[in-house]
Amino acid sequence: MAARLDFKMIEKLKELVDLDYKLLENIVEDAEAKLGVRFTDDAFISLVIHIAISIKRLKEGKDINLPEDIVYEIKDKEEYEIALEITRNIENAFKISLPKSEVIYILMHILGAKMQQNKKDDLNNLVNNIKEDDLSVIMAKEIIDIAQRALDIYLEKDEQLLNGLILHLRPTINRLKYGLALRNPVLNEIKENYSEFFGVAWMSSTVFNKYLGVKIPEEEIGYIALHIGAAIERNIKPFKVIVVCSSGIGTSQLLAARIENSFREIDIVDTISYLDLEKINLNDIDFIISTIPIITKNLYYK
Repeated sequence: MAARLDFKMIEKLKELVDLDYKLLENIVEDAEAKLGVRFTDDAFISLVIHIAISIKRLKEGKDINLPEDIVYEIKDKEEYEIALEITRNIENAFKISLPKSEVIYILMHILGAKMQQNKKDDLNNLVNNIKEDDLSVIMAKEIIDIAQRALDIYLEKDEQLLNGLILHLRPTINRLKYGLALRNPVLNEIKENYSEFFGVAWMSSTVFNKYLGVKIPEEEIGYIALHIGAAIERNIKPFKVIVVCSSGIGTSQLLAARIENSFREIDIVDTISYLDLEKINLNDIDFIISTIPIITKNLYYK
């Protein structure tokens, strides 16, 4: 299996803390096997980076504390035992003692990584543990505001977008603070096929400069573009269309297939003959596309 961390990423991480990153990769991959999932590269690398930063912080005698209500709420998750095992493996491999708070943070990364694959409700529950004044929440909301104003579409009520951005931004903030860029293997495809979303995501670089004082690299912009693009796809309501021809088959079906392939904003409700058109209730139909002229006086509206 190919290494998930490339040479450039490892060299950057070694500047942060000198570890055996191959060994750390193996520990996280072992956890994947026990969970029966394969994390996205983003989630995998984020967990490795978090552990590296935690080891550096603990070696400097800096511990972190979590509110007890968060600890009790999520330690009952079935993944908690995997988080404990990761912790024990890290302690044995790197000769360091990790406190309970680090186990919980590792657990949150595991849950977040699994949420990126599915279970939208679990993702929402996980993000609910993050306070409103958390920097990731503040930045996510500002990015959404920029996106909805630029694209002229209302996104404030899209919880999936907000939660996805928060979950993505938490490790991103750490990466950028330490000068670590995440590899984005589909960056060129995003820029070529989703240039509008990439442009809007690039506008959000002002948010990173405002709160972190850093210039966000294109790789990170690409990931934000994917979140924005997915939200746009969810929030665009397609036009409901009926395709009409003289017989209702043949040319209309071919035309319908070509329209759906070319325009994501169109939902072909039906392909019918001209004679059947007068029997169809058109209340919910936005447009009629026809291969022949249509006389509209007898069309049926309820």
